[in-house]
Amino acid sequence: MTIEQLDISIKNSKNILLVSHINPDGDTLGSMCGLYSLIKDNYKKKCEMAVVSKVPETYAFIPYIDEAKFIDNFDLSREYDLVINLDVAALDRCADAQTLFAKAKKTINIDHHETNIGYAQVNIIEPDASATAEVLFGIAEDLSWKISLKTAICLYTGIMTDTGCFKFSNTTQRTMEYAGKLISIGLNPAEIYQKC
Repeated sequence: MTIEQLDISIKNSKNILLVSHINPDGDTLGSMCGLYSLIKDNYKKKCEMAVVSKVPETYAFIPYIDEAKFIDNFDLSREYDLVINLDVAALDRCADAQTLFAKAKKTINIDHHETNIGYAQVNIIEPDASATAEVLFGIAEDLSWKISLKTAICLYTGIMTDTGCFKFSNTTQRTMEYAGKLISIGLNPAEIYQKC
């Protein structure tokens, strides 16, 4: 039911904000840009994306990262129809974006951290997943969303970085299956590895 709530919330929202966590890594940025791409391709809607710390140059290659704006450039009095936090284990991890999260009509929290207490109205938390990007890929498959090459690069980056290039203990059979499916879309894993 929770995944269906995500689908309905996106369909019913005119203005959507996606939020990443402080000191961003490949998973929060890959997941945020990946969901941006998925919404753009499957719902023909444009979202806004907020970063709350400087984005490392390493991740400049991630599709749509240049569409993300620093939180200081947002009107914090604005009320969004929907705010989705990605890979944000605790609300304080999105710094000043907490204000926009609190004002939103609908809030969704997509994550993979065991410590996440489920602070949103809708919580999609999978502690067994290696990365939030892995959770997102599962959602995309379950909802039969189209996954473009740009989306695949975003999600693969999130999975690869959070698994330490597939060498950490959080790497599972499902992780490798999802990574393989993303590669089959046409991305170059060696190229992404070199950039990260």
